[in-house]
Amino acid sequence: DPAPVDPPPGGARLCHAAQQVAQQSVEETRQHSAVTGMGDRKGTSRGWHITRAEGTLTLSRRLPARFDLGVGTVLPQVARPERLAHQVRQDLWRALRDLRGFAPCVRITPQDGQLHLLAGGEVAGAVPRAQAEARIAAVLEDGARRARWLRWAA
Repeated sequence: DPAPVDPPPGGARLCHAAQQVAQQSVEETRQHSAVTGMGDRKGTSRGWHITRAEGTLTLSRRLPARFDLGVGTVLPQVARPERLAHQVRQDLWRALRDLRGFAPCVRITPQDGQLHLLAGGEVAGAVPRAQAEARIAAVLEDGARRARWLRWAA
């Protein structure tokens, strides 16, 4: 039915068919969020996906998580790996926000009593890979940041 529907205050007028499509999109988003756990975990920012598989935790903006860039490090075990992932992600974003299309990802894998952390992410377009990975390595090797991450995740 293409008849216009009264708009919400401050909203555009939509025909009934467009309104149904918009409602369907909202419902699909709700279902996807329920499946992925997006936004329903304490301490998780809306829009960030936390996936767990075989003990590995991955924090990403988009699914599936993609590591076009990535640098690894090893950290001691922490009580709250989700918080560690968020802290690393924030510092990674601060260091690489000038990369066009950059979406940070962090993967944490417990192994041999330690945490193997892969930090990097997805980049839309060309990127000077060596420079970008050197910047990621500088973030991961910064002693003050590492101490703050471990305190926050303890």
